[in-house]
Amino acid sequence: MTVNITTLGELIKESHECALQHGWWDNIKPKPILEKIALIHSELSEALEELRKGQTPTAVYHEEGETKMYVPYYPMGKHKPEGVPVELADAVIRVADLAGRYEFDLGNPDFKISNSQLYSAQEIEEHKKWAGDPIDGIDYLHNLLTPASRAMRDGSGLVRLSGELGFFVLGIYAYCMVHSIDLPGAINMKCEYNRSRSYRHGGKSA
Repeated sequence: MTVNITTLGELIKESHECALQHGWWDNIKPKPILEKIALIHSELSEALEELRKGQTPTAVYHEEGETKMYVPYYPMGKHKPEGVPVELADAVIRVADLAGRYEFDLGNPDFKISNSQLYSAQEIEEHKKWAGDPIDGIDYLHNLLTPASRAMRDGSGLVRLSGELGFFVLGIYAYCMVHSIDLPGAINMKCEYNRSRSYRHGGKSA
């Protein structure tokens, strides 16, 4: 694996540069932030679908025909990774791309994304109240993201947006800690795969 992101600042730089190189900011709407937030919601919904299909919160796999190949995070090679960890990583990558585009902070840029001390054991127990059930936890993450849209609709601006998105990312970290998901591993894996994708793959507009 050539991608080895260790800090929040590195993640923001990598996510936005990759998005620029692949055309996701070309010919955009005058005010694309709400669309970008909707796409973050879509990643959460894809995580929900993985759970509804019977995948465990930690499972990562790629598909070969009709066969699902369950693999460790490394190496993935050219295969598109799938699973709840990957969809949550996609959500964080999209947030980081927005932060890079609009130059706002999500927190300390030197924050280690592998920080295992982000929450105490007592705090993790508290998070289990909303994240203990994997599907209910995804619903809660949708709720954490909603204020980011509200910040743009009511004219609060980028300062509030950055705060709401930072809080949302902390929620994803909490969910992953409750379910023993290797979020940093999934982020690095998906960033590497994203580098290999074609320009505006899938004919998408954003």
